[in-house]
Amino acid sequence: MDYNYGKQCMQRLSDYEFNVKYYSVEEDQSEHMSDFNTLAIVRGGSAKIRTGGDVFDAVRGDIYVQKADSVCTQTDVSNFKVIYIYYYDSIFQSFGQNFREIPGFKPFFLGGGHSVVDGCKPLHLSEDDLSHLLNLVWFISKEITQEPEASAATVKMLFFSTAAYLSQKYERAIAGESKSLSIASKIAEYLRLNYLLNITTQELTDLTHLSGGQIRRLFKKHYGKTIKEYILLLRMNKAADLLSNPNLRIQAVGETCGFTDICYFSRMFKAYYGMSPSEYRKFISQAQHCVRPNIAQAEGDHRFRRSPYR
Repeated sequence: MDYNYGKQCMQRLSDYEFNVKYYSVEEDQSEHMSDFNTLAIVRGGSAKIRTGGDVFDAVRGDIYVQKADSVCTQTDVSNFKVIYIYYYDSIFQSFGQNFREIPGFKPFFLGGGHSVVDGCKPLHLSEDDLSHLLNLVWFISKEITQEPEASAATVKMLFFSTAAYLSQKYERAIAGESKSLSIASKIAEYLRLNYLLNITTQELTDLTHLSGGQIRRLFKKHYGKTIKEYILLLRMNKAADLLSNPNLRIQAVGETCGFTDICYFSRMFKAYYGMSPSEYRKFISQAQHCVRPNIAQAEGDHRFRRSPYR
């Protein structure tokens, strides 16, 4: 892959103010930068992208912007197929103020649209949306090969449509991700307030108005654990706190934390802390501090706290 092509591409920018190039990358790319912006559309394969201080894994359907003068690298490359649209910010001035007020336009194109909310996650399109975008870009590329005098207006209109389409998709992605995170946080709060009880899928469905499958996928996405794993961690954390009280029998600690089988409780506790409950109790009685998994204790909204007698 020859990044000098980018400079050659810009020779025709006097006519269009942007250009398009299809790449197939087979090996890692060292640090490089340019004096123009690059809109990247990933068609296949994968690569780890570093640009503008952000790092993320790019796969088919991912879209990101590399701003002018920002350093970019590509590592862990595997049959990476990408379309680059080179452009200057000045092209948007010809589209008028109304275009620049399209939701999502400024953060994506002018702010370097690497991520959706947090986590440096690029904008990702579904197969149908990606197919629509690829068709737009194909028409742009086709028109660019024609005589500039005959096709400049058409090319700019197609680029206008592409930019508007991506701006709207980015805005929707931000809104959807924010809503998704809000729901996951709501679930986590409910779990923190009720983890000592037997929480059912129906309770979480009533809380979020989502199906069980949607709830599981959403929670794992934001918290990196299944709901069962999260509840178990909360219970283990509580058990460790209770074991610091020498007046509580170990069986009572297990039952308080939702374990009716003392043997199962001991096995799970040892899996988390590397020692049995009795060994842990002895250890903390001899030490001033003990490091263990820390789950932030939210004060919570008591509307979410379920009565144990329900």
